[in-house]
Amino acid sequence: MTQEELDALPETGRFSMVEEVIDGQLVRRPVLHDVGVLWHGDGDDAIISVTDIYGRRWMLGYGPDGVYYKRRMG
Repeated sequence: MTQEELDALPETGRFSMVEEVIDGQLVRRPVLHDVGVLWHGDGDDAIISVTDIYGRRWMLGYGPDGVYYKRRMG
């Protein structure tokens, strides 16, 4: 897979931050969006893991809607 092909895939499992007031204090907490199980397909036993040209690790697989997604790994 080329970097251009990887860049073209939609991303799932994105993080953002939410600010809330808890016990009178402003607290920031991470929120994970678009959480869903990824799988590679019938007969395949693993999700594909790739590293892009910038050294970032990604997991690739199909989402529940049948679309092929990328998810950034820590």
